[in-house]
Amino acid sequence: MDYCWYFNYNCSSDYSTETCINNMIHSRISHTTSLLPDDSVLVTGGVSRSGVLNTRELYNSQTQTWMLITSMNVKRWKHTATVLHDGKVLVIGGYDGTECLSSAELYDPLAQLWKITDSITYIKDNVLLNQ
Repeated sequence: MDYCWYFNYNCSSDYSTETCINNMIHSRISHTTSLLPDDSVLVTGGVSRSGVLNTRELYNSQTQTWMLITSMNVKRWKHTATVLHDGKVLVIGGYDGTECLSSAELYDPLAQLWKITDSITYIKDNVLLNQ
């Protein structure tokens, strides 16, 4: 993928816009995207031509630019990412290219740090791989 689209939907007017934005720094597939409370978009992991990624990119909707930020501790793709009520992002499971992962990481956007957290105790391939 050499380009990225930004979709904006306004619920009150039932009107949407599509805008082609600047390229991401690393092309990737099977990644996650999360809308953060400050309206920036967090992209984590995935796989590229060079293999499984632990890199993260942050899209600033105000400046319409991508920025590389602190990488995850574990390379993963086909994982899940959930924005929690406090604005932190919980990343769970996925695949590292060899095996299904039970590990989980918590990202704090204010501190811009990743923290390994408790692993999940039940691994089921189709759940971790989002199939």
